[in-house]
Amino acid sequence: LHFDTALQRVVAQMEKSTSDLWLTEGTSTVIPTRVIAPSATDITLNTSTLTLQKGGTGELSAELIPAGSVGEIRWTVENGAGFIGISPSTGTTTTVTGSEISGNTVITVTAHLYVNNVEVTSAKKSCTVRVTPILLSDIVLSATSINLTATNARTQIVTVTVLPDDASNREINVAAVDPSLVSITKVPLSNTRYELRITRATPTSAGMSAVSA
Repeated sequence: LHFDTALQRVVAQMEKSTSDLWLTEGTSTVIPTRVIAPSATDITLNTSTLTLQKGGTGELSAELIPAGSVGEIRWTVENGAGFIGISPSTGTTTTVTGSEISGNTVITVTAHLYVNNVEVTSAKKSCTVRVTPILLSDIVLSATSINLTATNARTQIVTVTVLPDDASNREINVAAVDPSLVSITKVPLSNTRYELRITRATPTSAGMSAVSA
């Protein structure tokens, strides 16, 4: 085979290849010809939105378009990096973990390649991630009723446990419906347990009052 000068220049400029083909004829010089893989022009994601609870995880996966195209896939958090963590930051899949902070952020996936030794981004897609708080679902009391009489102690203790123990906001507010009858002191025992010290307002006070928490 005879190749003209123009074809040889084209062959010399080909930088990326998936395979080498060798053309020969008789005892003529062997000339390498390379088949160039296309660069990625688009990226598909398994989802465009992801909702996580605090500490929860989810997976994102990306595929380059067209199939068989070249490009290094990278994952980055565009804003609100404190809301989530991603690992790994390269590759077709990454695991997203919600942090202790609730909020919205964006994960961007890009395809990178080098053209004439210059790095370029050939494709880009984004996924919106929302981290939601774990809500307080229940309050457990050690007693649902107590009697503060003239003959017993003026102060009794009720223990309060909030559930679940990993709720984002475990703080409770406590108040007596009729503060003229009882006073309440809240003492934290842990992140999820409180002690309520309920005391008769005066030795002679009488009646009924509810405690709300």
